Amino acid sequence: MSISEAAKESMRKARDLRGVSKDLLAYQKENIRIHKAILEASTDPISVPDLSQKLSMPVEIVFWHVNALRKYDKLTDVKKSGQYWLYQKK
Repeated sequence: MSISEAAKESMRKARDLRGVSKDLLAYQKENIRIHKAILEASTDPISVPDLSQKLSMPVEIVFWHVNALRKYDKLTDVKKSGQYWLYQKK
């Protein structure tokens, strides 16, 4: 479903009046950066600990983002290797 240009303009005006927190924008920007990095690193099946090491990020953060990407159908479970699941970009 597409939003009309009038509706988009109305939302822009409301956002400008209300303002958007710089902290929220920074948080969203960081999440997008992390998601892109995970998707780029998962072209081949890879586990969360391996992703964590490859991206130099804590395992807990990578795990949280991997689950978000799975929820939004960007990553898929490939198979279990040892005690870890391997994930790959769809």
